[in-house]
Order: sequence, then structure tokens, then C-alpha cells
Amino acid sequence: QGHRNGLPWDHSDQASPFWSTATDILFSPLSAFSRMHRDGGIGSSLGFALSGQLLGAGIALGFFLIFGMIALISGINYAPESRPVDVTGSIIFSLIFAVVFVMLYLIITAINCVLQTIVLGAFQHVGLTIFQGAYQALETTCRVTGYVIGSLGLLMILTPLVGIPAQLVVFPIYVGIGCYAAHETTKGQAIGGTLIGYLIWYILFLGSVAAAYEPVLATIRKMLQPD
Repeated sequence: QGHRNGLPWDHSDQASPFWSTATDILFSPLSAFSRMHRDGGIGSSLGFALSGQLLGAGIALGFFLIFGMIALISGINYAPESRPVDVTGSIIFSLIFAVVFVMLYLIITAINCVLQTIVLGAFQHVGLTIFQGAYQALETTCRVTGYVIGSLGLLMILTPLVGIPAQLVVFPIYVGIGCYAAHETTKGQAIGGTLIGYLIWYILFLGSVAAAYEPVLATIRKMLQPD
């Protein structure tokens, strides 16, 4: 219960506070979350989460742009002579698709970031409460999830094919470590709380997907039907 100095992100006078915070959490999570301020609202951690995930989204979009250009050039160069490609039309279509894809990707990333910071943080707190390990307020747990989400955005440097699955795998590990250090709970309580939080999150997520599947499929079929 000693004094906590906070993460570099909490000190605007430090050089590169985002990079310092992200690398601290990625490489020394126990030490980082032992210094994290437990209170002060979730605005700071949510801002960090959005910064990291949007940076990761930008990196991912860069990779998608490279892959898309390779696919477009290959399609034009290796098209059979009997079926020539409309180069101008292909480029215009690709540009329109790229703009729409970028906008949707950034919007979905931002929404997912907010939901994971607040909603998943709340589920994590419920899990800690069930295991009697929620020694701090809800904002402490949400601050942990926000800082973890923002830091994991850097994994997109490994390309989306590696970065996205890696985030799904290591996220609960970092959240468990963060809650263990921030709440000063036992390892068993931190692990149990994380498992409960993720169980609730994925049950609701899969339930939402299942509920939306039939309406979305019916809409797509209707759009594809000839007039």
C-alpha cells in the first residue's frame, strides 16, 4: 500500500511517455503495474488504449496496403490474354474499397478498444469480486485493461497475421498480472478473476454473433437477389 509513482504516461514532462509506458508493460508488467496509479479515473488509461490500438491499426493498414498492391499488380500482370483486365476500373475499385475498409477498420478498432477497456474491465472486476480479490475500486481494474490494450497495439509490428492472434493469447495473461499487482491480491485470485471475466466476455460475444447471424445472412441474400 506504499506510494505509487505512476507510469510514464502519467507524467507529461517525460520524453516519449507512450513508448516508455508500453515497453514497461510489455517487458516488465509486474513492475509497471506495481507503480500504476490506482485512482484518477479511467480517462488517462482509455486515452493510452486508443493511442496504442490506433497506432497498431495504422501499422496493420500499412501491411494490408502492401499486400493489396501486390495482389492488384499480380492480377493485372498475370491476367490471361483472353480476359484482359480493365486497369483503370480495377484501380478505381481498389481505391474505393481501400477508403471504406480503412474507415471501417479504424471505427471498429476504436469501438472495440472502448468496450474492452470499460466492459471487459467491469467483467474482470466481477471475477475478482467473486474470488474476493477486488481490493480496489472498479476504476483500478479498468485502468489495468486500458494500459494492457494500448501496449498490445505494438504487436501489430509483427504483421496482423501474427499480431492479432498474439493479442488474443497474451491479453488475459497481462491483465491477470496487472490485477495481481494493482489490487495486491493473490495469484489464485488474479487468475480466477481473469478466467471469470473472459468467460463472461466471450459468452456475450459469441451470443451476440449467433443472434446477429441469421438477420445479417438474410439481408445479404436479399441484396444479392436479382431484381
